[in-house]
Amino acid sequence: MGNNIKVNTKSKVLFLTRRKLKSIPQSISQCSELTHLNLSNNQIKTIPKKISKLKLLKNLTLSLNHMTTLPNNIYLLQTLTNLNLSLNYLKDLSPRIGTLTNLQSLDLRGNDLVSLPQAIGELLNLKSLDLGKNKLKTVPLGILTCTNLDELFLDENQLTELPEGFGSSLKNLRSLQLSFNSFEIFPSKESLKGLVGLKYLSANSCKLKEIGGSVSKLKSINKIIARMNRITTISPKIGKLTTLESLILQHNCLQTLPDEIVNLSNNLKSLDLFYNHFTKFPIQLFSLRVLNEILIDGNKIKQFTPLPEFCKNEINLKLKSFNKNENENKIDQVEDEKEKEKEKENENKIDQDQDEKEIEKKIEKGKKKKKKKKKK
Repeated sequence: MGNNIKVNTKSKVLFLTRRKLKSIPQSISQCSELTHLNLSNNQIKTIPKKISKLKLLKNLTLSLNHMTTLPNNIYLLQTLTNLNLSLNYLKDLSPRIGTLTNLQSLDLRGNDLVSLPQAIGELLNLKSLDLGKNKLKTVPLGILTCTNLDELFLDENQLTELPEGFGSSLKNLRSLQLSFNSFEIFPSKESLKGLVGLKYLSANSCKLKEIGGSVSKLKSINKIIARMNRITTISPKIGKLTTLESLILQHNCLQTLPDEIVNLSNNLKSLDLFYNHFTKFPIQLFSLRVLNEILIDGNKIKQFTPLPEFCKNEINLKLKSFNKNENENKIDQVEDEKEKEKEKENENKIDQDQDEKEIEKKIEKGKKKKKKKKKK
């Protein structure tokens, strides 16, 4: 341990961030009452054995350091409930990670992990696991036994599918982030089945081409975000997501919505269709009773389709949240410019006509003067 920094040995919370520390100060081992230790944004590579003296330590943050492997001495901290190792250079984890059985939150975001040991599944108290921005090509099967997981971050990896039994194993999962992977096909029924408590699903930039029927397995979903994909179709089974409150599908290739979307009328409040390929305003939306935000800018909508009788009573409410289409604005601008040009042309013609008449009058006056001179 380094000796350069003095600390209050009675401290319960200690922040030593951005100190350019290459090792942990010796004095920290004397902080017997310490519960929170933040050593982020330093140059630490190892952890000394004396850290085991911190018998009450629950929260340890070592993000933004220089660790390429997880020092074995960290496994001496059996009281840890929250461990943040994000933004290091970790390439693997020892199976001993399974000995930290009190962990409730483990943050491994922004490392170089290609796999996790099966022993990760021994962390039965784990509620939050962040594996985002690593190099995973498959979902580590060990996490399927972490049955108390509440939130799971798998974004920014190289995943192409979820394993079968994923949902049935993680029944308590409420938030799942899958963005920036290469799924192309929406996760299958076999992988989503069992995710009955899932509230939030993020799948941005996954090269998705459709939202398939497997989505109907998400019985409690409140929010789905699937921006910047290649989605051309949505399964009619989306109508079964009666708890859905927000659906964000901007920057896709949608031209139509399934009629079954009207089944979401009791809860859907926000719908983002920004920059898709719609040419007509989806009239199904006017029957969604509580919808108060419709974003549909950047499509190719030129005018509203005539509205059926059933939604005419609600048209004013819905139009308040309809942002005028960019293309429609451009059309209006072009038309305004054309009208202005016509007005200028008309004004110019009037001026020209008046000038011509004045010229003709002058010519006629000149002719009359010449005739008078001849008579004289």
